[in-house]
Amino acid sequence: GLRWLAIVDYAAPWAASVPGNTHSPPREAADYATFARAFAERYGRDGAFWAEHPDLPAAPVTTYEIWNEPDLAIFWAPQPDPGRYMDLYVAARDAIKAADAEARVLVGGMSYAPGFIPQLFAARPGARGQVDGVAIHPYAKTPLGVLRDVRRSRQALAAAGLAATPLYVTELGWVSSPRRSSKYAPRSRRA
Repeated sequence: GLRWLAIVDYAAPWAASVPGNTHSPPREAADYATFARAFAERYGRDGAFWAEHPDLPAAPVTTYEIWNEPDLAIFWAPQPDPGRYMDLYVAARDAIKAADAEARVLVGGMSYAPGFIPQLFAARPGARGQVDGVAIHPYAKTPLGVLRDVRRSRQALAAAGLAATPLYVTELGWVSSPRRSSKYAPRSRRA
């Protein structure tokens, strides 16, 4: 019963704003949006892939996450830019919705959503009505820390005027190495 949630992320090498760094945003949001629409037309509801492969059980994408951790410089180089990210999100969402009006398009999984959510909507207040959901990565040292981060993310959405917007935990876990990591869990606690 699991459904796949596609992450439409990173710039094509030819489109990256920082040459050679696909983790930099695309120079043109329209290029990324064109790719997002083509992806939705191929793998989404009524997608060409499913028509071309009737022998496979259809499992179309219905939910799309736009980028991965746009609040980290390692994934949005050279540094996070909330306004530019929201421009990319809105362009991609519009393109995906043109291919599938029922698609759900998520703000990309954030490593620290409580801090980045206010910046997103301060930079682009008009985007509030265009957010289908927000993906978060609430890594913490303990399960209670994860819950704390989820609650803080919910509070940040409410403060931004998006109290009813769904939150999606799209990445979570603990590391087994190195021990000095803030996300390390000893074997006795990992399960």
